[in-house]
Amino acid sequence: MDMQVFYEVVVPLMEMDRTSLICISTVLGSDNFYSKLLCLKDDQGRSFFNKFEFYLACKACMDAGIASKCTHKMHELPHWQSSRKHARIRAMMSDQKELLERETMGIMHDSGDCAFEKRLVKRMMDRPGYPLTKTVRHIFVSIDPNAGGDSRFGICSCIYERGQLIIAGLDAVKSKNPAQYEPVLTEHIFALRKHQMTSRAIIVLMIESNLGFEAFHLQRFIKRSNLARYCVCMSDKDQKVGLRTTNPVKEAMWIKLRTFLEEDAVCFWDHLVTVNPEKNPKQMRKELRDELNQYKVMTELPKTVFQETKRTFTGKLGGSVDDLSVTLQLNALWHSEFFTAKYSDYH
Repeated sequence: MDMQVFYEVVVPLMEMDRTSLICISTVLGSDNFYSKLLCLKDDQGRSFFNKFEFYLACKACMDAGIASKCTHKMHELPHWQSSRKHARIRAMMSDQKELLERETMGIMHDSGDCAFEKRLVKRMMDRPGYPLTKTVRHIFVSIDPNAGGDSRFGICSCIYERGQLIIAGLDAVKSKNPAQYEPVLTEHIFALRKHQMTSRAIIVLMIESNLGFEAFHLQRFIKRSNLARYCVCMSDKDQKVGLRTTNPVKEAMWIKLRTFLEEDAVCFWDHLVTVNPEKNPKQMRKELRDELNQYKVMTELPKTVFQETKRTFTGKLGGSVDDLSVTLQLNALWHSEFFTAKYSDYH
């Protein structure tokens, strides 16, 4: 079902007093729209919908990774299905384990194109807040501009200390013009420098420059504001402000952040900054987690012997957003470029 049909037709019908919504489907990956509805919670933390989930495998076998071989729940088959034919189907699909488990046993499987392993993202989320041990010299603020629509103006601020990537601030706001995002950026930068350990930090701005002249607008705004005395905007190799995230750059960003995660070197500052009044730091952490889990590596196989395999990177499948995950990757890749002769005046 198209998401607009759901939101514009189905949801308004649910406002009627005597209307009920009944959904039946095979579950797909955890980033699938239907799966998100299953996991939806109300403001009291309760399941939004009454759920009846049927798995044709016991928990012990699922936890052990042998769900496709489990026969412990065959007695729960509905009367219109045959256990004898189930056995034949399992034999026929013995080389399609995930498909078998999803289509005939009701077990959710994520697609194999997740950019970041969920166990690594969970490990990052479970780490305690990081207390700074010395005065910070630089804070790197990466920005993903937007031009209205469903995308957001994303900000991810990071500090690098003892080989750790410390996420110091997260913000993402929908905006249609500079008047809506400029105050958020200003307040975010001021909030970063309020702490004793960061009060003298130089703010290094890293702006994605794929969207028209937004990067130039931001640089001009900084130069004309009272932020200019302790902010510097990084520029690409052609001396134009911002970084153009071509597909090779996106791959390098992905590899860099994945390496940080594999080395258990990503954590959150214990004074994480969020200035959007509609969000708090805990909610922003969760949004980043969801975006990292939904970020995909899409592989396109060559159609002729003369073509190469193409990989593209996105977190916008199924109507999702990826502003925070992109800014974090941009930060992880580009911050080291700052420590070159080009920016020696700010070291």
